[in-house]
Amino acid sequence: MPNLLVRAVIAAALLSPTAALAGQAECDAIAKAMLAVPDQPAVRQVVTLGPNEAGPTSILLKDAMYLKENASKAWIKAPIDAGKRRVMAEAGLKVLPLSACERAGGEAVDGVAVDVYSYSQANPMKPGDKASGRILIGAADGLPRRMDMPGGMAMTFEYGDFKAPMN
Repeated sequence: MPNLLVRAVIAAALLSPTAALAGQAECDAIAKAMLAVPDQPAVRQVVTLGPNEAGPTSILLKDAMYLKENASKAWIKAPIDAGKRRVMAEAGLKVLPLSACERAGGEAVDGVAVDVYSYSQANPMKPGDKASGRILIGAADGLPRRMDMPGGMAMTFEYGDFKAPMN
């Protein structure tokens, strides 16, 4: 009888969702970093669409988000506070869950030591496909510093004393 019990416990462990999710600790670290961004007092996010191709820039403040599509456009204010941004980030991770997460070493970004992670996520542009990316997370503070996405796209994150931009 004990042999049957041992087999049942082993089978349950092998079939449990947490046992089946290789890289879960790494995915949790990435999700935690992504969810920390809305809680920061001021963040600038700069998107690069490809080599030498600037994309939108946003500044996230406590009570609003400011977006500039490109250098020739004016800033647009969106009344999306930190709480709403957090809800959006949580929803995004539910709709596009992380998988195949791995720690891929460490390096430095603008003098900040970062842990490098790779991951896969559902591709919202191609339903049924997965897209792979990398995220560089500050080793000391756990905040994202850069995300590298397919096609040469990247998003950098800067944390500081940013103010509402003027047009």
